[in-house]
Amino acid sequence: MKNTILFLIALFFTVTGYTQSFQEGNLLVKGGIGISSPYYYTNTESTMPPLSLSLDYAIKDKIGIGGIFGITASKYTIVDNKGEYLAKQSYRLIGGRATYHFWSKEHYDVYLGAMMGYVFTNWNVKYKSEYYARTEINRPSHPNFVLAGFVGLNYSVNNNWGVFGEVGYSLSYVTGGAYWRIPQVK
Repeated sequence: MKNTILFLIALFFTVTGYTQSFQEGNLLVKGGIGISSPYYYTNTESTMPPLSLSLDYAIKDKIGIGGIFGITASKYTIVDNKGEYLAKQSYRLIGGRATYHFWSKEHYDVYLGAMMGYVFTNWNVKYKSEYYARTEINRPSHPNFVLAGFVGLNYSVNNNWGVFGEVGYSLSYVTGGAYWRIPQVK
């Protein structure tokens, strides 16, 4: 059974072939999951990891434009002798992205990117205490308009799909996932 699975995997990679992932006219549709987020406040815990869907359209062999939509959530809890306080936050990011793919070799593609977007924040507070009702904790604030930068790596598994990783300031500090390549979109 093990040999059959290895044979099928080898056959898959041999038959599917390979083309450079980022060529003029290609569209990469990326789905990612992140680790931590710049929007989480101090002492909060994640209730949903950062999830993102982004597009990267190659207008030239090295230059791409696209967009991103992402969502994440966290919560902040205080339980002490004064009562209970629970604040749930959710963040939705929508924005545009630009990438410069400066190094490509066989299956690898390394790029720098910038993002400009807007973060919609929802804040829901529940408390069981007159103390917290009178002295509601200040809601932390962050700018809703976001400028961000990141560096990333695409690895093409075959002509149709691959995996990617990004590090930087966006919806999360570290994002990894898979992409689907649509060749020659015009």
